[in-house]
Amino acid sequence: MPDILVRNVKTETAERLRRRAHAHRRSLQQELTLVLEAAAAGYTLEGLAAAERIRKRVARYSRVQTDSAVLVREGRSK
Repeated sequence: MPDILVRNVKTETAERLRRRAHAHRRSLQQELTLVLEAAAAGYTLEGLAAAERIRKRVARYSRVQTDSAVLVREGRSK
């Protein structure tokens, strides 16, 4: 994989990124990689955070979510 060097990052920006990485229990390198991948894919960080919150909320339910394709196949076979 290629390395990328970013120069002249504001001190406050670097500190926010360090805090963010710490909050997510990741290294700064891991956090920056995820941020860059999301940006390159066109995802917004807010959208990814919202999706993660929804995943956690749904995971709290004991009910297993079934793939709709499986349900359609079962319905057709009856």
